[in-house]
Amino acid sequence: MSIPPPPPVGGPVHPAGYYGQPPYDPAKQVRKPRSIWWTIAVMAVGWSLLAYPAFYVIILSTLGFGLGIGHNGLTFGAIFTALLTVLAAGSMVALPALLGLAIRWRNKILWVLSAVTGIVTAITLVRYQFPHL
Repeated sequence: MSIPPPPPVGGPVHPAGYYGQPPYDPAKQVRKPRSIWWTIAVMAVGWSLLAYPAFYVIILSTLGFGLGIGHNGLTFGAIFTALLTVLAAGSMVALPALLGLAIRWRNKILWVLSAVTGIVTAITLVRYQFPHL
């Protein structure tokens, strides 16, 4: 015994299968991606601007792991600081790629990820530019 479908409300059934709705047109829903050159240009400019700060942060994290930042050797705080520095360096490397892909594909999750990595990158740049803050 099957349950019959509900009666049409608001008009006849369209080919999309919804009552009273216009047929689905995928051309109206999906925008075409931009050229790959947008991605390449954003990545090249971003990595050229962030090359020196990212190298600086990677060197600091290596020194933090290898030598220990604290006066008492390798403490929990030194390890935590070095791990945060590695996270910051990773976000500096990932930001141009995520931003270039977000511009090309116009995907919301890529915009969110590039915004998060951009915030982490900005905090890192301010932190290492002005260490007394």
